[in-house]
Parts: sequence; C-alpha cells; structure tokens
Amino acid sequence: PDNYQQVIRDYLRNRLTDPTAALLDFKAGPTQMYQKEAAFRGLQFGWAVCVMVNDKNTQGAYTGFDPAVYFIRNEKVVAANGGPGDGPIGTQFARRQCKELGYEVP
Repeated sequence: PDNYQQVIRDYLRNRLTDPTAALLDFKAGPTQMYQKEAAFRGLQFGWAVCVMVNDKNTQGAYTGFDPAVYFIRNEKVVAANGGPGDGPIGTQFARRQCKELGYEVP
C-alpha cells in the first residue's frame, strides 16, 4: 500500500506515550509476508513493514529504538510484533522478521 507509513502512524497513535514526539524509522517493506503460527503468535499475513520505534517514557525521555513489524491488510494494521507494549517474544519475532525483510537490527 502506498500509504503504509500513515496506516502505521494511525495504528500507533493510541499505543504510544507521546505520539507527536515518537520517532519512527521505516527500515524495510512493505513486502508480502506470512508468519507461521507459533505458541505465542498466530498465523499472520499481509504487507509487512519493519519499523524502529523510539517512544518517550512517562518522564518525557526517549526510551531507545525498538524493532517492530506491522502487517497491513485492507489499509489497516492487522498484526504487530515488537514495538510499544509488546514483550520480549514480540521483539524476537520483530528482529527475525526485520532481517527477513532486509534490515538487520543492531
């Protein structure tokens, strides 16, 4: 989708501590991708985008960039791995998927 960046920004608006100040670095995608079903994650498919997200904490300081992969179908984010509010399992999925999309998370 041509508007994938705006779709992801809209999705994150209610998930970020400070959506107006969060830094989003779009690294790879959109690329069609399937995610196999796993114990903690269900089967997903769509246009996958690797994004490094740096949100502020409640004290107003940036927390550092975290990897996230967002799956888009029909102009909506239908699944997310990593990023704000997701734990270590989601971050592992995001790192692996970013690499698959062509970006090696440092």
